[in-house]
Amino acid sequence: MVGSYVPPNKYWNCYVLLREVVDVIMAPVVRRSWIPYLEEKITEFLTSFHEIFPDGVIPKMHFLVHYPSLMLKYGPLLHLSCIRFEGKHQYFKKVSTVCNFKNITKSLARRHQLRQCWEQAQKKSIGYEVCHATGTCDVPSNTLPSLVLATLESQPLLFDCVEVPL
Repeated sequence: MVGSYVPPNKYWNCYVLLREVVDVIMAPVVRRSWIPYLEEKITEFLTSFHEIFPDGVIPKMHFLVHYPSLMLKYGPLLHLSCIRFEGKHQYFKKVSTVCNFKNITKSLARRHQLRQCWEQAQKKSIGYEVCHATGTCDVPSNTLPSLVLATLESQPLLFDCVEVPL
């Protein structure tokens, strides 16, 4: 899309090589026939990068060399990604800089619960399908079957967002 407007140069070529490598690495389905192609593109990228930035190669870039063998062993690397976990951890790192340091775990847990409640409330208000009861009545707990009681006691409530003191 933009590539036709960029004059060919060594920096752009290095970027294009990196994009080709990342496209194969992050593909949801990978054919065995792509592995030699990936090895070749990784070698080209690392060579090109080292020529352009001799002091810029870091150990993480060396890990690219091992990706083809990991793909043969475990399949597409997209399924082994930890990006979602890092994204969740990023929230706690950001919140930890502006919360109570006396009991940081309590503060983080409370802020996370409140955010989850807010997000669920937003989903309900913008048109996500919500379950509505057609009629309600109070039922004494001793009249419920034992299986229902056990289920209610073992699982937290999913629909009401209530701030619970820790």
